Amino acid sequence: LITHCMDYQHQQVREWLEKLYGKEGVPEYEINSRTISYLHTLAKQHDANEKRAQLVIEDMEQKTAEYAEEALRLQSILDGLGCGLERMAPEVRGYVESLSSIASLLNLKDCSDTSYCLALTELSQEMADCSVRMQRVTAEVEKEQEGLGTALLKDANHSRVLSELAGKEAASAPELVKRTKETQFLEQKSEQYSRTIESLQGELEMNGYNNDASHRALQLLAKEIEDLQQEIIPLKDQVAHYQQLPPDSALAGLKVKEAQQQLAKLEVELNKSIDLIHVEK
Repeated sequence: LITHCMDYQHQQVREWLEKLYGKEGVPEYEINSRTISYLHTLAKQHDANEKRAQLVIEDMEQKTAEYAEEALRLQSILDGLGCGLERMAPEVRGYVESLSSIASLLNLKDCSDTSYCLALTELSQEMADCSVRMQRVTAEVEKEQEGLGTALLKDANHSRVLSELAGKEAASAPELVKRTKETQFLEQKSEQYSRTIESLQGELEMNGYNNDASHRALQLLAKEIEDLQQEIIPLKDQVAHYQQLPPDSALAGLKVKEAQQQLAKLEVELNKSIDLIHVEK
């Protein structure tokens, strides 16, 4: 059923195309359901438009015939009254022709006073509407012109700013190149220092560096040495006091010997601390 419907539509499309192109021949076209359906729709629309145009033509022909009959009737009446167009004065004939032209321009159905008045009233209304629309359009044009002026001013400002920026860019180009080179130099130095730090840290680790040799540790050792020195001072005074005792006093000798041993022990510790400081430095 679908195939039969498509064949029928194709036949109608083919007949329409042959009628449309005539002796020129129908151009090639793709034969499928979509193309045939589209062309069939166009064919129906074309036939409907032709029928409407034919109706309009027939109506115009009928009106032409009616107007011709009316013209003959009026002409016979005027000829009977001795007022035919050829007998009219040139001025009167000019007036009649002017009224005829105006009637044609106004698309009047007849030349009665009522038709002229109605047509002129409609024309006046159209002129008033046109005037209102003209005022509205003029206001819109003025508004657009104001917007255009603002846009042109902004464009000029933007152009000036762009020109200034271009000048500043050109002026700052050498400085920018200089800063770029400085940045590259600093980056290279930073990488070089990083490698140097890594190398020195490796050397410190190879030399047995530890946290005991830090500045804080050295300060603590110096404080211990200072405390030991302060402890030695009274012991030295005590030894000097004991050395002033008689040499035959056994108790004095014993005290002196103990003080000397303690002093020697403190001096050994002090020397070790001092040596450690020198080694770590």
